[in-house]
Amino acid sequence: MDDYSSQDYQPRNWKAQAECRWPFVSVIVPFFGTNTEQLDRCVNALLAQEYPCDRLEVIIVDNNALPMLHDCYSSSTVFLSVIHESHPGSYCARNKGVSIARGEVYAFTDSDCVPTRDWIQSGVRLLQATPNCGLVAGCIVLTFRNPNPLRLFEIYDLCINLRQEVFIREFHFGATANMMICSAVFEKVGKFDEAFFSGGDCEWGQRVWKNDY
Repeated sequence: MDDYSSQDYQPRNWKAQAECRWPFVSVIVPFFGTNTEQLDRCVNALLAQEYPCDRLEVIIVDNNALPMLHDCYSSSTVFLSVIHESHPGSYCARNKGVSIARGEVYAFTDSDCVPTRDWIQSGVRLLQATPNCGLVAGCIVLTFRNPNPLRLFEIYDLCINLRQEVFIREFHFGATANMMICSAVFEKVGKFDEAFFSGGDCEWGQRVWKNDY
């Protein structure tokens, strides 16, 4: 495993070296609103990842009009930063996160998500194993505060929303609640369209598809 420091880090062709090292991963998390309890759970799950801590950074993008997070997060093991993007929209926030990201892989999740411990490791392995891979999107499991009984609209959400396998196979995109890409692909395809407040992940994924990934 390569030594890493913010001074000497340089992106490399990690696919050619997949067997001998892990790529550096930038996790980008947009945050809007006041529910820091959900964000705390997300951050704690990211800090507990089964992935080399010196190959990982977490970038939280505060998307409130006025910053509310400031420097409320820190980590002794993983490089963790909080930045502000005042222009509204999660795709603006994700682009802002990418603008400072240093990773060879960008991993996207949302502030109300709790990634499993092997999330980054599993996504990276699939990126490494898939020739000409444009993106990797994983399962999103909905949870409910009061599951017994579920209300009608919650049952509807379970049946209809966030069906990642359908998104990938039929519509060629992955929801950004659980998506990983190579930074080189992002650089070629371009940023998320900031005119979107929803559906921007679909538009971006279809651009990836049209670029023959």
